[in-house]
Amino acid sequence: MHPILRLGPLDFPSYFTFLTLACGLSILLIWHRARRVGIEPNMMLDFGLLMIFCGVLGARLQHVLLDGYFWDYVHLCTDPLQVPGLSLASGKPCVSDAECALLELGQQCHPDQGTCHSEQDCWRALKVWYGGFAFYGGLILCIGVGIFVAWWKKIGVWRVADLAGFSVPFGQFIGRLGCWLGGCCFGSPCPSHIGLNYSSNSGVFQQQVDAGLIANTALLSLPVYPAQLWSAMMNMVIFLLMYFVVYPRRTFHGACFWSFLLLYGMSRFFVELFRSDERGIWFDGSLTSSQIIALLMILTGSVMLPIARRKYPLSSFPIERAPGSWV
Repeated sequence: MHPILRLGPLDFPSYFTFLTLACGLSILLIWHRARRVGIEPNMMLDFGLLMIFCGVLGARLQHVLLDGYFWDYVHLCTDPLQVPGLSLASGKPCVSDAECALLELGQQCHPDQGTCHSEQDCWRALKVWYGGFAFYGGLILCIGVGIFVAWWKKIGVWRVADLAGFSVPFGQFIGRLGCWLGGCCFGSPCPSHIGLNYSSNSGVFQQQVDAGLIANTALLSLPVYPAQLWSAMMNMVIFLLMYFVVYPRRTFHGACFWSFLLLYGMSRFFVELFRSDERGIWFDGSLTSSQIIALLMILTGSVMLPIARRKYPLSSFPIERAPGSWV
């Protein structure tokens, strides 16, 4: 876990640095490929910037509303002491607000529990620089807005979608490396020979303390599954398949996008089985929010692949033809 990357005198937050790289390189990738499908490359730059905005907005909305954090944001505005706090590394209860502030664990010391808490902040849900994103929320909003804009601008919805079919998993690969460095999206406890240990200022450490799995005086967390690295690896495999196999050999528009949706849903459902961070539990703890969406992605991809093969063959809608609303 390396939440801060240092380059000389400059400090960069790992997660947002890698998120920025993921967005920038993904846009460059579709810009590079756009002209080959008859789309003005600079138009795809504008389109990509719009998708970044929608991705951040959608990912934040899912995190706040569906992943189990809604009441934390409410309490941050009304009574921050009701939000789960952080323990001191020494294991002793805090004794003053100044102690918490000095250790950068918050601005308030709970008088009864001895844990550190943030100050009152009614705008925290809008402050994206504190982190807290859910990929699916961003993907869903981007799909909806992207379909409308591509149709409205007549740049071929499914031509653009096929570009997204390899650029999105490429960006996800880079983004998940940022999750690994930042310590979010962590896995559940596992055997030590395949697990990762996290420091005492990490989310997984605090979760294990709260669950009674370790003492708050421990130096490191229990080993947990490297869920972020698994996710990064799976996204890289999906990118390589889409970019080098499916996309250049596609016989119909939409083949790359719907294949990506299918494969990503399958990989995400699998990884969710080994994650332990809070992200919304449904049906009496049987499924997470992400697993429900993953199942919908698998279903949608499976249904749409034969439909797209029948409706939008390249033989009827060749790439050489100028794009229209849908193709």
